[in-house]
Amino acid sequence: MKAKTALYLCVNVVRSLAILLEPYMPFSADPLWGELNLEGTVHKQDWNTASELKIQSKHKISKPTVLFMKVKGEDISKEQEKL
Repeated sequence: MKAKTALYLCVNVVRSLAILLEPYMPFSADPLWGELNLEGTVHKQDWNTASELKIQSKHKISKPTVLFMKVKGEDISKEQEKL
């Protein structure tokens, strides 16, 4: 039962993060919203609903994908050389 509760809360936290990230990272928040399989668009969500547990138990989410690629040390070095 604890695992189910933990997953329920985690999915709702991801929903909240998508809403809170939207003004700063709209192109990352949108795919995240889609992976949660939620109606509408994250761009139309009210900021104040981020604290609500809106996703019900047994809600089906899509298969997660990588939103951010890991930055390799060599890529960091190349960018630092440009400075």
